[in-house]
This record gives sequence, structure tokens and C-alpha cells, in this order.
Amino acid sequence: MADFIYVHIDNISNAVLTQGFSTADFHQAIVHRPKNLLLLDPSNERGEYEAHTAMKTIRGKQAVDNYFQAVDKKRVVGTNKWIDFTDVMMLKELTPTEISELLYFGHMKTHLHSPFFISYKITLLILNYKTIYLRFTIVI
Repeated sequence: MADFIYVHIDNISNAVLTQGFSTADFHQAIVHRPKNLLLLDPSNERGEYEAHTAMKTIRGKQAVDNYFQAVDKKRVVGTNKWIDFTDVMMLKELTPTEISELLYFGHMKTHLHSPFFISYKITLLILNYKTIYLRFTIVI
């Protein structure tokens, strides 16, 4: 952990901008651990290819925990951008517009519309652990 921690909470977009803590700090502190991840970085070597979105997924709590451990040990190549999802079938129901929003979000590191789609029940979106989008109520 760094000597300082900077946290900026944007109530409009539900973004939390942070500085001063590591990925290991984040993984240890996360209360609602994701069950599945959709990786937004196409160069990521980990995960299973999902045909409908043409992105890679990490499915199951154990696989997610293994991924987090690999990130903590700096064994993941590329940037670390992902969103959580609850049901694999939901991925297959994403519209082309929603997939393009995810691609834009992963590439530009910002969103065109709310990253919390109605048909896609995501609660957490991570961009290199510097920008975090949350659907939960934040209590400080």
C-alpha cells in the first residue's frame, strides 16, 4: 500500500477513480467477489473464447480467484480491463449495440452511455484498477 490513497467518487456515472493501492489490495478488500469475468482486453491470453461477443471469459469462482492471483503476481499480459457477469446466457443475449459499447469502453476507457446496461446485470467494471464503475451503494 502507498503512503497515500486518493479516491474520487463520481455520483453521476458511478465511477470511482483511485490512486495509491495495488491490485492485491483491491482483491483482498472486495466484498462482492465476481463469479464470472468478461475480459475487455483482446490481447489477454487468459480465459475462454466466447463466440457471440468475440471476447474472452473467465467462468467460476475458482477460475476468477486464480485470475486475480495471476494479476497480483503480475502474470497477466496487457491491461487489466474486465466486467463481471452473473449468467453466461446473458452474454449470448447481448445486442450488437451493447457489444459495440463494450468494445468502445475497453478501447477508449470511457463510456458512451451508462456502462450498466438494462439487459446486462453487471455490478462491477474495472479499468486497470484506476477507474472502477460500481452498481453498489458506496458506504464510507
